[in-house]
Amino acid sequence: MQIDNRNLSSLSGVQLSQTKATGQAAKVQNGNNGKRRQDSAFPDSPLISSQPLRYGTQLNQQLTRVQQADDYLKAVESRVIAIQHALNQHKTSVVIADNMRQLQDLLTERATKSGGSIDRQLKVNFEQDARVNFRLPGSEQWVDSKQHEMLTFSLTGNSQEISAAVLPAGGSPQQIVQLLNRTLGKWGISASTAPKGVPQFQVDEVKWSRVSQQLSVQGSGGLYPAGEFFPIKPESDPSLSDLLQQPLSARRMLPVMEKTLTMLSVQREVLQESQRKVKTRIESMATFSPQLSALSSARRLAERLRDSDFLSLNQALLAQARVPAARVRNVLSRSG
Repeated sequence: MQIDNRNLSSLSGVQLSQTKATGQAAKVQNGNNGKRRQDSAFPDSPLISSQPLRYGTQLNQQLTRVQQADDYLKAVESRVIAIQHALNQHKTSVVIADNMRQLQDLLTERATKSGGSIDRQLKVNFEQDARVNFRLPGSEQWVDSKQHEMLTFSLTGNSQEISAAVLPAGGSPQQIVQLLNRTLGKWGISASTAPKGVPQFQVDEVKWSRVSQQLSVQGSGGLYPAGEFFPIKPESDPSLSDLLQQPLSARRMLPVMEKTLTMLSVQREVLQESQRKVKTRIESMATFSPQLSALSSARRLAERLRDSDFLSLNQALLAQARVPAARVRNVLSRSG
């Protein structure tokens, strides 16, 4: 029986292409194995720099924020430990002041260096923008007041904005909070009820500077004077940056550093949990499982070829060259 040389050439070409494809698949798999992240490293640097679209924009942004937050907390922790060491070793005031200055500079750059994921209390939050918790002096009188009163709030700055609410006589904490949310919500201020029923407030950090300096209130003669605005000075929880600006003695500063280290340790645990979630999400997005990888598929095909499974070989070749089964059987039987 004669075999068409052209058919043999075509078949050889198909086999050569198949061999090249298998080799390329092996190279791709080996390359991926080489780039696989180590458990101790987070995140994989090529993930952000050389392959920014590897997992999509949203996931890469999340990876970047987690990495920035981790780097920032490590830097703060390092500076706090340096100050604690200087205080315990009774270093000179010059050395202590220099360490505090470096820490203060780091805290000033927090929003930029942490990617906006760490608030002024050095707490990690990836779900929303950093916010400031604060209280308004005199707000405890707004709850369960003996008479109703109209409160007109003013927020100045580039322009003056006005918003008003009528407090009912004997209003419950929940009623007062609802009124305050409608009144102050236009400025991004949200109110809630503290354990003792006193209203407490939150606002985005980017708005805190204006709210803390430009908020005032006018009453109707009961709680506040009528006819003029009375300045309100919001009181926020003191941050580490605030404490560093106070003239504290070494004896009083040491407990502050110890408390800060404890809090940083807790936040590092929160951050590690976020890292685990991101890693799990990345692993779930793998294109091939180890059992179904291109290299494993090529190896299984090679094993079938060695067993002279002509039907499997024909199915493999049909996908690329449409070679009839009879011709494959004829060629392989003569070549053997």
